[in-house]
Amino acid sequence: MSYSSRSHSMQMFAQHAHYCHDILTGAVAHLVHVLGWLV
Repeated sequence: MSYSSRSHSMQMFAQHAHYCHDILTGAVAHLVHVLGWLV
């Protein structure tokens, strides 16, 4: 049971990390686009 719950929490963490990574990537890409447009 503990192994199953740990596996579930790791899966949730992986999904959350992937979601945050997408947000950071999008934010960086947006900043680069804006800076490139200003320059």
